[in-house]
Amino acid sequence: MRRLAAESAEIASTSACVSSKSNTEMFCRSRLALWLEASSGNVTVSNGQVEKWADLSKNHNDATNTTGGPTVDASAVNGHDALTFGADVILTVADGPSVRFGTDQVVVFAVGKDTARGP
Repeated sequence: MRRLAAESAEIASTSACVSSKSNTEMFCRSRLALWLEASSGNVTVSNGQVEKWADLSKNHNDATNTTGGPTVDASAVNGHDALTFGADVILTVADGPSVRFGTDQVVVFAVGKDTARGP
């Protein structure tokens, strides 16, 4: 099982921008291609599984599943919600102009915990 947490203590966010304590550059939502935050308020659940994960950027690049989706674990990581992915769980973001990076620089922030491997 793999969990992706909503936030990390290392990431500070405002309604407009995100900054990392380890990186002084601000990443404003208007410049983001995709922002998936694992808060239960940002997902649509059907039959106990995440059907849609809403993109919080201005682009609406929502992640969806066509098979079995991840599950929501409330307050799983330091009091934050998390999504738990099984081995064969896939969420897909449709192709679109805002996710075609070409040769542009790409920065990815993710918080995860691999619970399958143990301590």
